[in-house]
Amino acid sequence: MRKSHAMAVAALVLVTGAALLVAHLIAAPARAAAADLAAVNGITVGQTTEADLLRRPQFQKLERTCFGADCLYRMVAENKFLHRLHLAPRTSLWTMVTVRDGIVIKVSVIGWRFGSPGLSLSQVMDLKDCDHSPCIKDLITPNRVLQSTRITFDSRSEIRNHMPEAVNSECLSRLHGCSTNPELMPILPQISDRAAR
Repeated sequence: MRKSHAMAVAALVLVTGAALLVAHLIAAPARAAAADLAAVNGITVGQTTEADLLRRPQFQKLERTCFGADCLYRMVAENKFLHRLHLAPRTSLWTMVTVRDGIVIKVSVIGWRFGSPGLSLSQVMDLKDCDHSPCIKDLITPNRVLQSTRITFDSRSEIRNHMPEAVNSECLSRLHGCSTNPELMPILPQISDRAAR
């Protein structure tokens, strides 16, 4: 009697532990992406210094990669567990900050779903190919295939203070993921509506 009771308790502990581990592995990418978005929230290109950036806990543990005068801090969150179980398409959120001469010059969030055009949301110093901020551009190949949608804005835009709301980090932990670009970047329809006016 005691042996069967002990085995039942052990099985229950094992199943509970496995369920908790699976729940953690599913939720971890969304938590990581949310932390990454919070880390870049409120950064102002042209004003935030690299020293200010490194005061943020998320950046203190990142490796800095430099290419000439530009240095890059990047964070990546991906739904590897759900993708490996074939429960969601591979989805990644890349959060990057570029620094030149000790000043932040660009903050980008890139969302990518396997089989779909990419999305990027970037705060830049200079809007080269737009006369307004925010600016939305579809990047289309010569054979008329949509490669990605790029949203750029300058440091005066309030988007820089709302990065966690602009991108849906929960897509990384959702069964079947997010099926549309507006689901992945809820700010996309708002900016599209403004651009159409």
